[in-house]
Amino acid sequence: MFLSCGGLSWAMGEKRNLEHFNASATTTTSIKTIGNSSLKDIRDTFKSEFFELTLPLWKNAGVDWEHGGYLPHLDDNGVPTTTNKQLYYQGRLLWLYSYFYNKFDRDDYHLRAAKNGYDFLVENCVDENYDWYTEVTRDGKPVVKFYDIYASIYMILGLGEYYKASGNVEACDLAVKSAYRVTEIILSPTYQAQGHGPWYEPGTKRLGSWLHFLNALTPLLRYTEEPGIEKIARMCVRYMLKYHWQPDLGVAFEILQPDMTPHPKDMFIDKEELSFQNQARWVNNFHTMEAAWMIMEEALRVGNRKMFTAGLELGRVHLEKCWVKRGDTQGVIQFFRPDDPNPFEGRDICKPYVLKEILIMLLLAIEHTGESWAVEWFDKVYSYSYGKPVEWPYRDTLHQPRGVMFCYEIIERMIARNGKVSDFFDSE
Repeated sequence: MFLSCGGLSWAMGEKRNLEHFNASATTTTSIKTIGNSSLKDIRDTFKSEFFELTLPLWKNAGVDWEHGGYLPHLDDNGVPTTTNKQLYYQGRLLWLYSYFYNKFDRDDYHLRAAKNGYDFLVENCVDENYDWYTEVTRDGKPVVKFYDIYASIYMILGLGEYYKASGNVEACDLAVKSAYRVTEIILSPTYQAQGHGPWYEPGTKRLGSWLHFLNALTPLLRYTEEPGIEKIARMCVRYMLKYHWQPDLGVAFEILQPDMTPHPKDMFIDKEELSFQNQARWVNNFHTMEAAWMIMEEALRVGNRKMFTAGLELGRVHLEKCWVKRGDTQGVIQFFRPDDPNPFEGRDICKPYVLKEILIMLLLAIEHTGESWAVEWFDKVYSYSYGKPVEWPYRDTLHQPRGVMFCYEIIERMIARNGKVSDFFDSE
């Protein structure tokens, strides 16, 4: 396995070699304002949010310097609400501190915080099969051993970024071995999609599994060349676009049957089956918004324009279909069943977490295509998000900090090109 740790570190939306795209030589499209805001105004909003709110929050609290790992669940006074450690969040924070170090000023505090987590997690939280525990006590004793596949996936994300920050080859090797183990589990005919969410029938295929896994593999593959992992990333994209995404229906189903087909509409026999059907035909718009930009991001890494366009179309269709306004609240419907006569009735709007996912998708679309629909939608979502503003969940360990960092980085690139569309779609 060839490993590369020198030079640039990954930033959202770059090429495989970690370089930025240049300005297009085939189009004169230049976007310097969106709605009533200039790109610099928008950039400054994200910059202020990140440096004045997000970065100080995680520098003042979150790291368990006494026992190792992280204590992210804090009350309004900054006191931990629990001292048990779920790996679902530990891997996210390992990634977060590593990414802070790699991309923002290389502050030694962030590297020490990342190492503090890495040492604790590797020593206490993984078994000989490369299965990561679901929950441990503050001092690292198992509470729940392996159960949550997303805990393993977020550890892969964190390990890859920590490898880049530290140069620790063992971290990269562990990320790769963990990725092969996750693949073995989620392709097993006995896997029930367990994790953060309900249990399903054995062999169930879940959209959330592919998109979260892809999100861990894309940055890892910018730091190491591993042909087997490349194929796993291709699999994740293909399963989402070929099977979960149903263009004729205009929806992507969250779960599929073991043969990768949607559950039938008339499957139920009794009340229990009816309850299952309500889940089986769900569309989860938090996941569709994430899947869209994660596919687009992977397409940028491998230079695949068709993949980028397909991911963008998945996101656009769901955004246009599922954005609603109820009183002062706007957003996409979290869950709905497209078969119902009134599929949005009684369904909640996604919490503000999802707005950052939508903004990432739209900024990537604007940066690389300049299409007017993406500009109009960004203005709508951004104006709603920051006009009030909405109550962002600043103590969130992933969506909020990741969203503001990625939006900030994309806008910075657009400003550096003087608003011109990138050359990603230029003819070869």
